Amino acid sequence: MSARVEADDWVYEMFPKDTPPDACGSFASFKRLWDSKRKGEALPAWKDYQLEDFADWYGWINVEDIMPGEPFDTVQRLWGTNLTTAFGKDQTGVRMREMKGSVYSDTD
Repeated sequence: MSARVEADDWVYEMFPKDTPPDACGSFASFKRLWDSKRKGEALPAWKDYQLEDFADWYGWINVEDIMPGEPFDTVQRLWGTNLTTAFGKDQTGVRMREMKGSVYSDTD
């Protein structure tokens, strides 16, 4: 989970995988879903999910494809409608390096 601090600065938090969903704030429902797909200590795989599992999150989903080569870069395959509203621009099809200063920073 992460929180945006300033226009080009995010704070990222890491949690142990056994963190209770209620400790995850607005991500509690997502954590419950994730826990429901785990098999013991193993993390869930994409194949364990159906698109419908993410219905409550559709507008917030961002899917990035990693681009081969250096420097590291990604391209936004999907930029949810709620993200578009929050950031004021649809970033679908845009490379991460093109988003620096508006969404990502060099640190990201």
